[in-house]
Amino acid sequence: MTGSARAWLALVAVLRPTHTGPRHVALRVVRPDGQPVPEEESGDHEIVLASGCGVERWPVKTGTDADRGKVSNTVHSTSIQSLSSRSKPSHYPTNNRIPPAELHVWQVTARVTRYKEEADSDVNLVLKDSANRSMIAEIPAPNCVGSSSRWKGNIASARSTWTHTYPLSTSWHYFNRTVTLRGLGFFDPPHGQTGISRNGIELHPVIRVQLR
Repeated sequence: MTGSARAWLALVAVLRPTHTGPRHVALRVVRPDGQPVPEEESGDHEIVLASGCGVERWPVKTGTDADRGKVSNTVHSTSIQSLSSRSKPSHYPTNNRIPPAELHVWQVTARVTRYKEEADSDVNLVLKDSANRSMIAEIPAPNCVGSSSRWKGNIASARSTWTHTYPLSTSWHYFNRTVTLRGLGFFDPPHGQTGISRNGIELHPVIRVQLR
C-alpha cells in the first residue's frame, strides 16, 4: 500500500508475570489514523501494549472516551436478538461513541458458553440465547481502566464477581451457565472473533455480573 492508503504494522511482545510463559500476540494492521484495515485485509489480530492492555478503541472499551458523559444512566433490558439486529457501523471512532447503541447501558440475560482471558487482559465471555444467536461481552482488567472512567469501580466489581467463581486462563473454558450482565453497548470491528454477533455489537465494558 502507498500514499494515503499506507498502513502501519504494530508488533508488541507481551510478557505477563502471572503466566508460566510468554504470550503470543499477533500483528494487527492499522491505518495512520488508528482505524482498522478491513477484515479481508487484516485477519484475526490484535494490538496489545507491553502492560497487557489493549489499544483499538480502548477509550470507548473502558469508558475514558470523550463521549462518556453523554451515556445515559438508565438501564435498558434487552436481548441478543434485539442488539444484534441493529445496523453495523461503517466507521469506528477511537475516542467517540457510535450513537445510539453506545450511549446506553444494556442488560442481557443469556447463557455463557465459553470464556477466557484475552491478550489485552479482558475477560471474554461468549453469550448465546435459546435460538443459538451469539454475542460477546468483555470485562476489562481494572489496571487497564483509566481513572477518568465513570465505570471504573463497577468494572472492578464485575471482574471480581466473575473471577471469584471462575479462575482465569488464556485457554477457552467451556460450560453452560445463565447470567445477567449489565454493560455499555460497543461495536467491535470484525476480525474473526469467536462468538461475534452479526453486527459486531458487544457489552463492553461489562459493569455488573449476576450469576444465576
